[in-house]
Amino acid sequence: METGKNVIIIPTYNEKENISSIIHAIYDLEKPFDILVIDDNSPDGTADIVKGIMQEDAFRDRLFILERSGKLGLGTAYIMGFKWALEHQYEFIFEMDADFSHDPKDVPRLLAACQEEGNDMAIGSRYITGVNVVNWPMERVLMSYYASKYVRIVTGLPIHDTTAGFVCYNRKVLEAIDLDAIRFKGYAFQIEMKYTAYKLGFKIKEVPVIFINRRLGTSKMSSRMGRHPIASVKKAGKKEITRVPKHEMLCTLTYSVKELVPFINWLYFFYAWQIPSQLTRCIVNQESQGGETDGKLLAQLSEGRRIYEDAMRFIGEFDKRYTVSCRIGLFEAQSEEDDIFIYNNGKTICLPCLRQQHVVSAGTPNLCLSDYIAPIDSGMKDRIGAFAATVTAEMEQTGADDPYLHLIAQTVCDRLAEAATEKAHQKVRKEIWGYAPDEQLTTEELFQEKFRGIRPAVGYPSLPDQSVNFILDELIDMASLGIAITENGAMSPHASVSGFMFAHPQAKYFSVGKIGEDQLEDYSHRRGLPLDRMKQYLSANI
Repeated sequence: METGKNVIIIPTYNEKENISSIIHAIYDLEKPFDILVIDDNSPDGTADIVKGIMQEDAFRDRLFILERSGKLGLGTAYIMGFKWALEHQYEFIFEMDADFSHDPKDVPRLLAACQEEGNDMAIGSRYITGVNVVNWPMERVLMSYYASKYVRIVTGLPIHDTTAGFVCYNRKVLEAIDLDAIRFKGYAFQIEMKYTAYKLGFKIKEVPVIFINRRLGTSKMSSRMGRHPIASVKKAGKKEITRVPKHEMLCTLTYSVKELVPFINWLYFFYAWQIPSQLTRCIVNQESQGGETDGKLLAQLSEGRRIYEDAMRFIGEFDKRYTVSCRIGLFEAQSEEDDIFIYNNGKTICLPCLRQQHVVSAGTPNLCLSDYIAPIDSGMKDRIGAFAATVTAEMEQTGADDPYLHLIAQTVCDRLAEAATEKAHQKVRKEIWGYAPDEQLTTEELFQEKFRGIRPAVGYPSLPDQSVNFILDELIDMASLGIAITENGAMSPHASVSGFMFAHPQAKYFSVGKIGEDQLEDYSHRRGLPLDRMKQYLSANI
């Protein structure tokens, strides 16, 4: 087969509205460019359109197609195309979208930057001369811009548009890169390729272009794909996989009420009773509020002490008759974009997660819990913990005939469930999971979360979807603790807490906050639940 010197690789999935036009637009350029389409089994017949054009005399030996079985990722499509292009002796090899967001008229400019100016790689850059993006929602512009800025800060990569997908490579760049070692399949692939070329010492130039959002067809880039590269930069540098047992394990830890008292965070107990936080230490440690003359504060102090005395009486009674239990599961896990895949007894269970969608601050990534689990692309198996803790059901019914005593009992039960989780998490870190065997923290430091790792609970800001309890139940059998889950995902007894444990040393708590309709629809699809039902679960986030 005789070919020209230049080839443009175009990955496609459902591009019937654009593919013929983009092929002819490239063909009409003054300089000749061959075209390789890599189609991921498009249901709309994109591949058939390409094969029809290939029969035209003008496109014989200039237009080629590779067909794949399904959507296997942008990165793997380009890797396949790069290998094909190198095998067929092309000198300059391009990445380009099918939807005209990359203007074919800019292709000769990228070629000139390499062929005439001596650069090894040319990038069609949206951000080298400001922000040159047309018809994108402002949120998406900011997300893309700050993603690139964040990558520059973290990696030192001197490129303004690190996520650009309009690129010209001299073949020697692709020959020097171990293409089989490229880990990312999605849009983070673009960052990894640029970073690898830069570290190998190749000369890279950004050529200013105007990016125009697609005019026809549907974007293949969901909101989670757009946010994924930010997190992937952190994952790309992640070398540490936490030490854990080789296989999944389950255990139930049962505590007496008395041994949980040191792990009760009374700050939250008094918060429920609207007692000011600055009084907590005085009440629990029986200290005086020396010199305090504020009558209202003194009255609250007196009230708080009475409530605390009643709570301790309940704790004494509970200790005689009841226990509190926490069930722990440890599983192998990997992530892909905003999903965590948990491996349990030969089954793969998907935990879809939500990513912050608002602009946090310049240079600050938009977080998702999947960021703290090693990606599938890395080839490494990570671990995740799952937990649920609850009190004995009868404890919540104590004082049912007296509203005040019943509320005392309920708030004490809530704190005991949380205390069991705190104590269990400590044992997990030091013994069961064992990634922090030398941890020596005071109770105060535990409450300040100075330990390594996090344990986000279902319904809390980073894991707001209550229906995730159904996934947890599948993993650790919450019924074995006596926890029942309602059709809305709520737990009974009410004094129950559930969630996941992450050991990544950079893991921190965050709030997902408000999400857009795009992420809501995408998340609903990943959860396999109707959109209307998902809106109920995430009403506070939309």
